[in-house]
Amino acid sequence: MMNSIRSRFMIIGLFFILWMGGAVAVSLTQITAVSGDLATVSRFVTPVKDSLHALQSHHLALENLLAHYIRAMQTTQGADSSTTGGLLTEIRATQQTLKEQLDLARKVAAQGLGDRAGAVSADVLDQTIADLRVFDSQLRTLSLGIDRILSPAARDPGQIHDQGLSMRDEHRLLSERLRGAIIRLGTHSREVVNTVGDRGNMLVQVEVILLVVASLSGLLLAAHFARTLKKAVRGVITGTQAVADGDLQVQLADEGQGGAEFEKMAQSFNHMVRELRLSRHVLERFGKQIDPKVVRNLITEETALDRSEKRVMTVSVTSLTGFDHLAENWSPELLQEFLIDYFNAMTDPVIRQKGIVDSIASDQMVSFWGPPFCGEASHGKSACAAALDQQARFENLRRKYADQLPGYEFGLRIGIATGQVVVGSMGAEKNQFYTVVGNCVNYASRLEKANRIYRTQILVSRETVDVLGDAFLTRDLDRVALLGADRPAHFHQLICLNGDAEPGRVKQIAVFEKALSHYRLGEFDAAIPLFKQLIDPPGDAPETLAPDFVPQLFLNRMERLSRREQSRAWDGIWVIKDPYERRDVDG
Repeated sequence: MMNSIRSRFMIIGLFFILWMGGAVAVSLTQITAVSGDLATVSRFVTPVKDSLHALQSHHLALENLLAHYIRAMQTTQGADSSTTGGLLTEIRATQQTLKEQLDLARKVAAQGLGDRAGAVSADVLDQTIADLRVFDSQLRTLSLGIDRILSPAARDPGQIHDQGLSMRDEHRLLSERLRGAIIRLGTHSREVVNTVGDRGNMLVQVEVILLVVASLSGLLLAAHFARTLKKAVRGVITGTQAVADGDLQVQLADEGQGGAEFEKMAQSFNHMVRELRLSRHVLERFGKQIDPKVVRNLITEETALDRSEKRVMTVSVTSLTGFDHLAENWSPELLQEFLIDYFNAMTDPVIRQKGIVDSIASDQMVSFWGPPFCGEASHGKSACAAALDQQARFENLRRKYADQLPGYEFGLRIGIATGQVVVGSMGAEKNQFYTVVGNCVNYASRLEKANRIYRTQILVSRETVDVLGDAFLTRDLDRVALLGADRPAHFHQLICLNGDAEPGRVKQIAVFEKALSHYRLGEFDAAIPLFKQLIDPPGDAPETLAPDFVPQLFLNRMERLSRREQSRAWDGIWVIKDPYERRDVDG
């Protein structure tokens, strides 16, 4: 009797197992297909569509730039104006960007064709690749037309205007085909989402049948599994539909919802949505490219996008002496070539020393160092090491361009200050940028300008010197009351790394600082001979330095002080009334 009952239960159990095995096989097949289709859309179809959007945007920008160029060529200044030179540069850059976006779209589409998990998207990707070949041909045709417009031989405004009119149909045709390709990819993405929904509904039906059979056989476990699987499938349908509708806040439960496959898919889905949300947030808040280290920090710490904080950092301001003269006397092409070389020479040391290039305007560049981009205790040293590297690279640059302006000297000025700043996202609500602000930034800018007074290249604040240790050789230079400053400024001249210091240089600095101490105490009779010794060293001196204007500056000041030109009692702090101290600088 027991064997008979056991056999019946074994038959029922075997039937249940076979039924469950078949149902699980169907479920896994559908889940795999859903995962493959979603992966293809997210990894290939969507990126290709984004590239085409970018291609369309840059194409419209190119068309607009060409229109501006043609109008500019019809002015009285014509091709000799700086406006057409700038437009020419932007047109070439936009052409290069169009080629890069086209190559990127073609590469991603080709990769998608090789991905067998998303075979449902093969036809649309194949059609897209064919479209990209047509786009490439059209862009080449447009480039030939643009080359004819931008050719140095094209100087007749009427000819240029006619050429521009003849290219309008090419622009329109390319725009229409781009729009059609984008619409087709968007339609395909929606169809994939709908297909995922259909497959999900089919899974629901399978599980309902499984629930009935399991209930008739008395196995409550089957009913429980069906309910959990049904919940998981509906979660996937709801989540994918929400993403398709633009909601990137959706999250799928990734614990115990339908088995390990659904859990893994939910984790992948959540990761994809989180990356899309962060990418969209960064793009919305930052319209232009910024330092990659800043972008990595913002993506790692999402809240950094919406906050600013106080931190102690070191700021460097770099600019050129005589840039206005270069701009007036050099051709736009030569000036552009020089500025590219100059900013490459200035930015590379900053990047090597883990700094952030904050802004570039005309010939001036602002950089900063501090956590989390470099160590808490190393930002001052990194800034000074970068400044010395910039100084060396600038000397090479000056020799390279010396023949372009014979007899004219242009130089480098660097101001470095350490202090508390506010760092983070700033600006208007719809146009924000990541930067630093504070008195430390203004102080670095003042030090950069103060180099004109002392005819030096690198001035650093006393606060910066305090964090350098003994790694660098500096010269205590001056204590002054700068125009517009609330408190006296105490700063040094950065000479070199301590290991690179020549013995003669060290001796001369010792003499200077001894003379400086007498000067600050008002002991001018003791200071004057020492300053004169630096200007005209004795003949038996074993080593001498390059000409140094600073001793003469202090001699000029002491002469003025002896005539009571400073209205207050002497306390070692010189009051600067003229931004350039022309009276002392010019002698």
